[in-house]
Parts: sequence; structure tokens; C-alpha cells
Amino acid sequence: MAIKPNGKSLLPPITMTKSCFSAMSHGSPRNPAAFPLDSFFGSFEPLKKTLIGVEMLLIDEQGSVIQGFISPSRIERHLSKMKPGSLYKLNNFYGSSNKTMYRVSDHAVTVSFSWNSELSVLEDSHTPFDEDRFRFHSFEEFQAGCDRKGDLYDVLGHMKLVNGQCLTGTPVLDEVEIARARHVLVHVQSYDGPVVKLYLWDQAARDFCKNSDHMKAPPPCYW
Repeated sequence: MAIKPNGKSLLPPITMTKSCFSAMSHGSPRNPAAFPLDSFFGSFEPLKKTLIGVEMLLIDEQGSVIQGFISPSRIERHLSKMKPGSLYKLNNFYGSSNKTMYRVSDHAVTVSFSWNSELSVLEDSHTPFDEDRFRFHSFEEFQAGCDRKGDLYDVLGHMKLVNGQCLTGTPVLDEVEIARARHVLVHVQSYDGPVVKLYLWDQAARDFCKNSDHMKAPPPCYW
């Protein structure tokens, strides 16, 4: 992957016109999509804990963010090629409704992989992509927008374990229990605001335990 001095990744030219995520609608677009894969993670049914599919965050060259989805029957075919931060071209996909319960982007449409979708890695790129953009919101912003259709996904604040341990010390995490439950629940104390719950699942939970174990005195503030 080629990287320009300003930190932007470069994408190889595609002979066909590329689909723009901001204009994505339901149905199958004629053109391929080109994007860096920001991140991906398993999505599970909340009660039965069964795998629903793989969710992804995709960013096109115009900076538009959209959610991607791979159903369980198609995961094995594509998962071995997927790496966060890599650049890809996707052919043969379709736009489906973005379900509120599983939404991880503001767009109302999800890029869904079909039976004949082709995901290929792009090398030596020439089209610039904007650097990742992050935003932080206070609890008050979450509270003000809780009855709206839009979503806020970021929060900055202090964290405590649900069992009362403070992360400014050296918390004792039961990794066996966390591995069995596949998640860890912490409390987030936002600045000058109330406490909210934060669930970390699967790899995020394992990374949290690993990082906590390596820190003699974890920082009081996480983001």
C-alpha cells in the first residue's frame, strides 16, 4: 500500500466509474466500490448470542462512511482476505436497509455482500483517501439525541468496572469468566455527567483485558 506524505492512502485507478457511498440506495449498483476497510467485527443476536454476520465500516474516497455486512454463509469466503486498514475493490453487491439495532453508521443503507460478490485487494494505489476522522461526544449530546433517528457512537470519560473496581488502580479481571461470557461490561463516567454502561465484546474484550494486565497503573481516562 502506498502512503503519501500527508498521510493519505492511494488507490489504483479503476476503469469503471466507482459507486459513491453517499448516493448509495437500495438495489444493486452497476459500478464497483473502492474503499479502505476501517474495521470489522462479528454481530450477534442479543438474546440467543447466535452469529448474525460480519459488520464492517467502509469509507470511500469522498470520505463517506457506510456500514457493510456479510451474512454467515458467506463469511468463510471473504474473511481470509479482510484486514483493517487495507484497500479493496468490491464487485457485485447490493444496498439493503440499515437496521437500527445493528447500526454502526449514519447511512440508512448497508452495503451487503451477495452470492457472487468479489472482494479484491488493491495495491499501489493512486486515488487519495482522507485520513480517518474521529469525533467525541459528551453524555449530554447522547441524551439530547436519544429520541432522534441519528446516532452518536463516541464518548470520552472515566471508566470503572461494574464490580466497583477503579481502573486507576490495578484491576483484577477474571479472564476465564470474560472468555465464557465473551464480553466485559464497564461503567463510563463522562466529564460532569452521569454514568453510562459500555459493553466490550469478543476481541475488544480480550484486548481490554490484555492491555489492563500490562499496565501497572492504567490511565484514569480512556478514549
